[in-house]
Amino acid sequence: MGSLCKDSASRQITQAELDAVVPALAALHVVELDGCGADKSEVTLTVRTASKTIEYRDAFYACRMDSRAMVESDTLDLARAALDVLAFGPRPTI
Repeated sequence: MGSLCKDSASRQITQAELDAVVPALAALHVVELDGCGADKSEVTLTVRTASKTIEYRDAFYACRMDSRAMVESDTLDLARAALDVLAFGPRPTI
């Protein structure tokens, strides 16, 4: 049986917490690639503003026919890890 884990959360963050994740978020960038990985969970990035929502896909699976813009995979992983710590706290080491 698989383990359960939260995949979303919401809370107010401090300025210091925001400052800690800004570098990881600033590193995100759209890329145009054509390679294809095969051994990673699919990750998407959804950006919401007051007027629209844009979903980006992980460039790790660039070969898939998909019209969404791609975000460079390594920077997406780093941003996700930084945001996970804010939302869920540090992960325990095993």
